[in-house]
Amino acid sequence: MTIAKSLTMILLGLLALAVPPVLAEGPERIDLPAPRMGTVPFPHELHQERAQSCEVCHHKGVESGPCHGCHELGKGPPQGRDLFHKICKDCHQKEGGPTACNGCHNRTS
Repeated sequence: MTIAKSLTMILLGLLALAVPPVLAEGPERIDLPAPRMGTVPFPHELHQERAQSCEVCHHKGVESGPCHGCHELGKGPPQGRDLFHKICKDCHQKEGGPTACNGCHNRTS
C-alpha cells in the first residue's frame, strides 16, 4: 500500500470517528394515552436529539417495534405506566426535566 493510500485510509478513519452517529428517524411527536391522568404529548424528536442512542429508551432497539410488541401493557406486570414512569422520571430527575404529574400529563388532550 502506498503512503498516499495509507494516509487516505487514516484520514477517512478519523473522519468517521468525528461524525456523530445518525439516529433513526422517528415521528416528531407521539401522544401516549393515559386514560386516568390525561394524554402525554411526547416530543419524540426532542428526546431523540438528546439521546446518545435509540437504546436509551428502546432497550431492545427500534427494530423490535413498539413496547406492546413484547410487553402486555396494562395486562399484568410490567405495566405500561410503570415502564414509562421508571424510564422517563429517572431521566428527568438526572437531566432536569419535569417530574410532577402535570409536567407531562395533559388532561385536556
